[in-house]
Amino acid sequence: MTKMQSDSGSGLISLITQISKALHRRTTEELLGMRLKQFMLLGYVRDHANGGVSQQELETALLIDANSDDRARAELEDVVLSVVRDAFVAYAHADHAVAVPQQLLAG
Repeated sequence: MTKMQSDSGSGLISLITQISKALHRRTTEELLGMRLKQFMLLGYVRDHANGGVSQQELETALLIDANSDDRARAELEDVVLSVVRDAFVAYAHADHAVAVPQQLLAG
């Protein structure tokens, strides 16, 4: 490896590190509604929904180990349950909103 190749490689690593830090600073939990790792996990699963995603594939793609993967999945399950719960509440409100005019028309 020449000195120029070595310098450009270390420059690339430095740039990637800076981008990663900037991304983590700007993507707050409040902005995303969840932690960044959960957001990345959910996005990856969404993008590969047709074929399914194995735990090993998630670990490799997101560069996480098995222990943090389990923790991230458990946290993600909480986020999904919260979204589903909110969806059911919204559905109940919409169902009620539709039922009232139907009752008025029937009455």
